Amino acid sequence: MKERLIGLIKTYILFVCVFILQKPLFILYYSSLYAGTSWTDPFLVIWNGLPLDLSLAGYLTAIPGLLFIASAWTLSKTLRSIWNGYYFFIAILLAVIFIVDLGLYEYWGFRLDATPLFYFFSSPKDAFASMNIWQMIGGIIAMIVYASLLYVIFLWVQRGIWRGLKLPYRRLSVSGVMLLLTALLFIPIRGGFTVSTMNTGKAYFSSNQRLNHAAINPAFSLMESLSKQKDFSKQYRFMEAAQADELMKKLVDPQVLDSTVVVPDTLRTALFKTERPNVIFVILESFSSKLMTTLGGEPDIAVQMDSLASEGVLFTNFFANSFRTDRGLVSILSGYPAQPTTSIMKYPRKTQNL
Repeated sequence: MKERLIGLIKTYILFVCVFILQKPLFILYYSSLYAGTSWTDPFLVIWNGLPLDLSLAGYLTAIPGLLFIASAWTLSKTLRSIWNGYYFFIAILLAVIFIVDLGLYEYWGFRLDATPLFYFFSSPKDAFASMNIWQMIGGIIAMIVYASLLYVIFLWVQRGIWRGLKLPYRRLSVSGVMLLLTALLFIPIRGGFTVSTMNTGKAYFSSNQRLNHAAINPAFSLMESLSKQKDFSKQYRFMEAAQADELMKKLVDPQVLDSTVVVPDTLRTALFKTERPNVIFVILESFSSKLMTTLGGEPDIAVQMDSLASEGVLFTNFFANSFRTDRGLVSILSGYPAQPTTSIMKYPRKTQNL
């Protein structure tokens, strides 16, 4: 029992350490981009990127967890071969992702996601058009070296664990406990017990986007991107194209409207005496208009809000952007409309440009 428990913990920590070490390597490789940063920034990058590392390590440790359960019933060469094969596959996978991410960041400006895969499978020739033959050879060599190094480390740790394993007397009890411990990996995978599940946005901590990018785990970014591939093209057409185009034309070109209709010049309508007022957003979670007298609600509750309403500009015919906070905040801060089945806030590579 003890050997398997320690082995599972060692395996999990090993994956976490690999992901942690990738971050200073990324910063070192792109040292010119991080020339003006503080010496403490790499530590902040590692710390704020740790949740993604813990989550991905949980995914990768799930299979070894099941193999530890199997080891309570057999210590055959077949089981050991499966174990070695898994580490061989993971070593190659992590090496390819990390090296490809290093090579593409210079051109794409964001960490690896499903975008390069889309271009690779749709047009391989165009995908490699910006790379010369020496860059491709250098990248392949780097992948082989990095994968070999990872595989050697994985085998070294695994052999140390394997030497301590023996068939237990209470196999069923050991299997049950190891199954429970493997299931507990769901906690770091999900990112704890909060409402929001783990996503790349958890790594963002700085106004310097380069530091945020350095904190992202490229393997997690790729996995998340692949899991969110959706076709939104059919979710926004609720009428015929000709009718939609006609309505849009009236909205953007007031001259198309009836000449008797007075179109207010909202761009030049003065709401304040000050030319450049200091605008402050007060965003209240789950606040109801029924608490404000000025909006027809109960008296003497939100008296300061009523005071602001009477002194400023009160919008009484205002419609919600959507039904959840992650949609509403983006609308308030960026004027971005809500999507039918997802939230733009869950795509940090897009929100950073809003």
